[in-house]
Amino acid sequence: MLSGKLICRVGNLPSIVVLLPFAAVPKIKLAGLNPQSIEFMERDIVDSSAECTGNKIIPTVVDGNECGAYILVTLDGNEEDEIFQRAETLAVIGEEAGAFDTLVIEHPADKAAVWAARSAFLTVIEAETEHLDEMDVVVPVDKIAEFLGFIHDTGVENGVLIRSFGHAGDGNLHIYCCGNNIEREAFLEKSTRVMHAAYAKCNELGGQVSGEHGIGHAKKEYLRESVGDRAFSLMSSIKQAFDPKGILNPGKVCN
Repeated sequence: MLSGKLICRVGNLPSIVVLLPFAAVPKIKLAGLNPQSIEFMERDIVDSSAECTGNKIIPTVVDGNECGAYILVTLDGNEEDEIFQRAETLAVIGEEAGAFDTLVIEHPADKAAVWAARSAFLTVIEAETEHLDEMDVVVPVDKIAEFLGFIHDTGVENGVLIRSFGHAGDGNLHIYCCGNNIEREAFLEKSTRVMHAAYAKCNELGGQVSGEHGIGHAKKEYLRESVGDRAFSLMSSIKQAFDPKGILNPGKVCN
């Protein structure tokens, strides 16, 4: 069962933490609670972050239940009562979705520690990984769990470790193909197969091949496959109109 972590905060007011499955994300967005952010993180990265930084603020076992992944939701506002009313609604959503428990974090230092743990994830992945290949994709929020399950299975099939975290509120996922004790060329061959499968699945689910990291050189092929030749040509024409000499990011995207 995928579970998540939800944090509601405003200024120095207490925070509330709820462990809940990914199924709660669409319900949170439809509840009119106006969350500032909805993040997700998987258990293995939480464990690595805790080991590397010594920051063990994020619980890994709740009432005997092992947490597989976390959803981190932030609420802000000006009125304490209003914030906690929204937090109570979130707790109900979590319970209906199968939440393990509701935890409360009251001290500002604990709130800072949670976000510090989240901020350390990429640094930790890089420190533990000899070869790394990254993709960021966007999928509908109700397809996040399906996509993550698919990409992890694809990684296993190809002998590539998949690690991921991202922004569950908009379906923007950061996926890392990781390899140790393998030659780089062999790793890149494996990770390329994973990426082909991942981008194809993203298209199947109605997503996009990039979220916030752009296209650059690496995603040209996948962009054309995603949007089709006609849209790709239109993008090229727009770039040509504004950059007829090709001096802006030469060789990237639609050149």
